[in-house]
Amino acid sequence: MTRSWVFLLFIQSTIFIVNAKLPFAVPTCKRDSSDYALCLKKVLQQVWTKVIPGVPELGIPSLEPYHIQTESFDLDMGDINAKIRVKNVKAYGALNILWQSIKPHHSKDYFKMDANFTTSRVFAEGDYKAEGGFGTFKQKGRGKFNLTLDNLKSTVHLEGPIVNDRWVIKEFKFRPEIGDLKFWASNLNKENDEITAAILSVINDYWRDFLPEILPFAENIWNNAWKNLTNEIMKNVPFSEIFP
Repeated sequence: MTRSWVFLLFIQSTIFIVNAKLPFAVPTCKRDSSDYALCLKKVLQQVWTKVIPGVPELGIPSLEPYHIQTESFDLDMGDINAKIRVKNVKAYGALNILWQSIKPHHSKDYFKMDANFTTSRVFAEGDYKAEGGFGTFKQKGRGKFNLTLDNLKSTVHLEGPIVNDRWVIKEFKFRPEIGDLKFWASNLNKENDEITAAILSVINDYWRDFLPEILPFAENIWNNAWKNLTNEIMKNVPFSEIFP
């Protein structure tokens, strides 16, 4: 799932820097205007709804649903460890995203930006393969899964110096706050349906206890990927054209 969020956040930044290439008009927000931050928020929400169906000119696919061909990650939390691979994933939720505020922080040679958003629901479904364990208890599974996240909100933070009229992203942070989480998967234990049911019950009853341990692993993946993606764009676009 990390790749889907990285891509959606990648689109959020792209919106501000490709006005000339978009197949629709985008208003310009002047930095010295009294409603600069409010203008940025309105522009982002306006353009967001237009890019959800996809923008072939920019290589942006449909975001509702967003398709993930494959994604792999490892978890190592002491006694709990797992290797997980998902594929053929469809993620829904882009239509529900509301951009609540954009907070730009300009200085002479440095720029920071915080973008706050909320969404009522994110839903993903696909195929999975996993192996891991808790202490000496080992587990393997393979089948279908779905994940529902309700009442999600987050602040996306980007910052870095302005070098030769280019914004060089040195820091990116994104950690979602989740109101509720529901997870289902088939065949978590291929030989015993009761064990599968027990594992699902533990996940859905105690996810709030697990989440703080899991998030740092996910953040390392999406934060670095996001920073690299953004810098690939920014190195080709003058900063003065992004934020006039």
